[in-house]
Amino acid sequence: MNENQDQNFVKVNYNLLASPKLNSTQKLFLSYIIGWQNNNKICFETNRNLALRFGKKYGGIRSVIKDLNTFDFFKSKSKDYDETTRTSGHEITVNIDKLEKFLSTEKPIVEPTSTEEQSNNEDNSNLPEAGKIDECEFEQFPTYDLDDIVDLTKILKILDFNESDINQFIQHFQTQQVTFDSFTDYFISLKIENKTKGYKGIIISNTQAEQLEKMFSKD
Repeated sequence: MNENQDQNFVKVNYNLLASPKLNSTQKLFLSYIIGWQNNNKICFETNRNLALRFGKKYGGIRSVIKDLNTFDFFKSKSKDYDETTRTSGHEITVNIDKLEKFLSTEKPIVEPTSTEEQSNNEDNSNLPEAGKIDECEFEQFPTYDLDDIVDLTKILKILDFNESDINQFIQHFQTQQVTFDSFTDYFISLKIENKTKGYKGIIISNTQAEQLEKMFSKD
């Protein structure tokens, strides 16, 4: 998209607005993408441009896209990688039919009874203090900010990819070093494509996806 926009406001569907499964930023972001689709256009922007449009920090808008990518109605595809700036744009689409199905099948949140709450508290009483396990797990993996430059071979070996998969990653980027942001964009797009019928590309396991999560800097 460019600065010559045909609209200066975002329309939000009432059913989407009422959804308890999505936060306000996600609802606004989806409505923004749908607005372009309603005008027969496809959103194609970088994280930095989107961050400016939504008044968020670079890492904040990256988090919005990453979380929405877990839903089958949302797709963000990394395209046109620029080796000079080590950045790429995103082609972002929303499958309206799948979104409407998601909104129509939402179930009301049921509050636990006092007996269930007591049972849950008893079950959790013997667990370690919150955060201790996570901190130990994070120490096993290097952490990166989105703008950090990563070596593809190094990070992929940490994630336990084989040589063939590593070569395919390098072939995609046409370089050995990329930003952590670009790497995670492509990684997530592959994970989504894994669910496509007849997919024959790089297979990403749930364990590898969980390990990547631990590499995001907590700062």
